[in-house]
Amino acid sequence: MNVICLSQARKTSTRLPGKVLIPIYKNLTSLDLIYKRLQKSSMLDDFKFIVPSDQSSNALVKYLEESCYKYHRGSLNDLVSRHLSALDEYEDCVIVRVTSDCPLVDPKLLDLAVKTYFEGSYEYVSTYTPANLSKFCNGSDIEVFSKSTLIKVSNFFDSPKDREHVTFPLWDGRLSGIKRLLLAPASGENYSDVRITLDYQEDLEVLKILLETAKDIHAPLPSFVEIYRNQGLSRLNSQYSFDQGWIQ
Repeated sequence: MNVICLSQARKTSTRLPGKVLIPIYKNLTSLDLIYKRLQKSSMLDDFKFIVPSDQSSNALVKYLEESCYKYHRGSLNDLVSRHLSALDEYEDCVIVRVTSDCPLVDPKLLDLAVKTYFEGSYEYVSTYTPANLSKFCNGSDIEVFSKSTLIKVSNFFDSPKDREHVTFPLWDGRLSGIKRLLLAPASGENYSDVRITLDYQEDLEVLKILLETAKDIHAPLPSFVEIYRNQGLSRLNSQYSFDQGWIQ
């Protein structure tokens, strides 16, 4: 079965407007970093950015086209629909969901999540959801599930919150009968004190420091965790909660 990575992106973030187009390191944006890092994955058959079809995303689409990145345009607020419409060519497939505010997502961790999904016959594998139980850092978010499973979500859940956040019913227990797994670091460590997502200006500063220190856009997740802790970067962005954008 084909494994397709979909990375949702928009330009109208309220907390850090235009965040996915802001240069982070050597003029590379979050979009560039995600794309380049995930090219190292051995499990992906395809990768697409999925963006809104409204005019607010025209500048984003121009950037994607100039960068020769594959993309699909779909619903602005119904992200379930946007994901599904990006996969019209597949009767079924495995979806790897990575949001565009996770520029340091680790391809080795992604490969592990996909392999675990297949080997354990799971229907949902995640590194970060539910976030209050995760031992990974905010910003290392990876979710793996099938198109057919997402169709179930689409058929049974129609609240605006569920349509926007896509996978809530898969990890909060409301879609019953799902065999799910929350991955933990193989080392046994707990990375939950580390925040490497891109949601606020302080997060942007953290990401810049991490990459300027690592000097390698392909550095593995444990290296960024070590830099974050050694430089005490929690002083910059630890005040923000993982569910900041979920509360409605």
